[in-house]
Amino acid sequence: MAVWRLRNVLLACTFLVIAPSISPAGVVVNEILYNAPDDMDDVQWIEFYNTSDQPADISGWTLDDGKVYTFPAQTTVAAKGFLVVALNPERFAQIYGDKAIGPLKRPLKRGSERLRLKDAQGKLMDEVRYKDESPWPVSADGYSASLERICPSAGGESAENWAGSPLPATPKPSGTPGRQNACFSATLPPVVTMDAAPSDLAPGQPLRLAATANGKVRELVLLHRVLVNGSESKESALPMAKETDGRFVASIPGQKAGSLVRYRVKAVGEDGSTRFCPAEHDLRPTFSAYVHEKWESSAIPCGLLLLGGPDKISTPPAQNRLPVFGNYPMSGRGPRPNLAGFGRREERPRSPRGASTFIFVDHETGKTTVFDHISAVPRNNSRGFKVFFHKDHALNNMSAVNLVFEGSEWSLLAEALSYDVYHRAGSPAPLSEFVRVWVDGKLSGHHLMVERPNRSFLRRNKINDAGNLYKAVWTGRNPVERHEKKTNEQTGHEDLLAVLDKLDKAEGNPDEQWKVIQENFDVEQVAKYFAVNMVLSHWDGFFNNYFTYHDVERNRWQMYPWDQDKTWGYYDGLPDDQVFFDMPLTFGMAGARPPQAQNNAGAGGGMRRGGFGGAIWWREGGYFSRPLLANPQFRKLFLARTKDILDRIYTQETYFRLIDEMAARLKDDTALRAKLRGESPEVGQQKLARDVDLLKQHLTKRRQFLLEQKELQSVESSAKPEAAGGGKA
Repeated sequence: MAVWRLRNVLLACTFLVIAPSISPAGVVVNEILYNAPDDMDDVQWIEFYNTSDQPADISGWTLDDGKVYTFPAQTTVAAKGFLVVALNPERFAQIYGDKAIGPLKRPLKRGSERLRLKDAQGKLMDEVRYKDESPWPVSADGYSASLERICPSAGGESAENWAGSPLPATPKPSGTPGRQNACFSATLPPVVTMDAAPSDLAPGQPLRLAATANGKVRELVLLHRVLVNGSESKESALPMAKETDGRFVASIPGQKAGSLVRYRVKAVGEDGSTRFCPAEHDLRPTFSAYVHEKWESSAIPCGLLLLGGPDKISTPPAQNRLPVFGNYPMSGRGPRPNLAGFGRREERPRSPRGASTFIFVDHETGKTTVFDHISAVPRNNSRGFKVFFHKDHALNNMSAVNLVFEGSEWSLLAEALSYDVYHRAGSPAPLSEFVRVWVDGKLSGHHLMVERPNRSFLRRNKINDAGNLYKAVWTGRNPVERHEKKTNEQTGHEDLLAVLDKLDKAEGNPDEQWKVIQENFDVEQVAKYFAVNMVLSHWDGFFNNYFTYHDVERNRWQMYPWDQDKTWGYYDGLPDDQVFFDMPLTFGMAGARPPQAQNNAGAGGGMRRGGFGGAIWWREGGYFSRPLLANPQFRKLFLARTKDILDRIYTQETYFRLIDEMAARLKDDTALRAKLRGESPEVGQQKLARDVDLLKQHLTKRRQFLLEQKELQSVESSAKPEAAGGGKA
């Protein structure tokens, strides 16, 4: 008999005659890792546990009638022992330092799965069904945890008998393979169900809570702690009284405004078994309620960030500091530069369960939603925050957002208006919304909340999310370095390199290249993306600052906008009384030539010391824009979409009204921001009025400039763009 030790617990595969003392029963599915973090697709495994006091022969047993796995001959599991079957045993050994048998015949499903364990005669021995949504532990769905069975002798089909394993400090495949589960209980603990409770409270208002418990219960205890001004109290315990209807009740005393109350319930069975609600290792190990005064009226939503753990800021942001880029102060209406954005950017790994809180207040209804135990990462140079929600509790279907303030109201308006144009043109783009932000109780001023493109973004736009998403950045020496992979990160850039290679090889043969484009691109969508960039004078969105996505099932590439702070007539260092409107219609395509530097805001205008070819805004086309925009057939479609947008979308009738409406919503917050900068509210209003005028100037001058181009005059608007509503902001 060959016997393997797995973390000091016997698991055995036998290759000799089975001794008569070996038991044929008592083996159950005990732990499952079905979705490892960071798209580690080859890290999946199932652990089996022998509940009996004798070794168990499981030779010929099957999972899913052999479709998932068939145990080889002479396989045993030691008494009270464990056996792990992995999708990739070598990978399992590399990560956990232990042995596993396998491989599984197919990957486990990430959404939901029913696993039936049958003996060699086909008798059902155990059955497990897991899901990736509540009441099943969501922490096992890509957040590092495994699914642990609580009581081996209780059924495996109910979520009540499963819990997530402890979460690590940073994302990595976790769990307790080969040893007793962290949540193990010899008997199934009482199951607790909480009544609905408010998530926001008035100052001094007690929080009355009620719960029911199934099973033999000795007691229910309400545990709570209070977070105020970044300091969290010790956990207090209140016994819950049993009422005549079988419910248990208790009240947390009222707290002062600005307090975050975190609470949970501990149920103790008559046999001493215990269960916490929520479970200790959940993404949100507590329920939460925020205490506040009545919200002030506001024309935009409010967002409160309470930073905890590593998200806390060691030094306060410099609200009034004017950053300098080279010899040119970056003040006025332009965006702040990201002075930390040079070179390869490495983001700090985020904990699977954050320690921060985001409270979102709908300005129209007053509805307050608490997002607790999330991560809020400061952006470089005090330019806002990246906020990451949990997938089962997203904000308006957004699992991650940026809270952005680039230094002026103009940058807020221009970016929000840009995303609106993409939406109206029928091209997928992030959602955006103005938000008045507080950080740890201190007013930080109005920001633009922008959805981060990720799998949730893809699903919201009804796009298959299994493909490869890349973010195009401006630094790097080759296509791999210039495209940061955001999904399936464990795999390479082969698909990106392959499609670029096809485009390059077809250069010089327009018909062959057009065939490549049709076979590999969502042609209509990509044409709309480039057309909106052209209309908005977005010189920064051809070479970089976009996301590209490969839907591998359809073998189609798409492009999505990002970082729209260089739109609506602005480039770095442009005087505050001018707009950039005459970016050539050939910009971004192969063969485009830079204009001569001139001392004006037109083509080639700006600072002589910067840019390419004497114009600070001039850039060569990107890896995709160069071949696509130069291809005659694709260019015909691109020009038609540009004309469509100018005729039907980017008009004074639509956007003059919208610009005024957005500015009106920001009026009060502009005054608040002016005070933060040490300016009078009147100065803030004057700048806002200037910004509105410049935005309207760009629309008027840009439309006129483009419509006067001979290449565009020869194009008829053939097909109408898809109907799409604008963004909220």
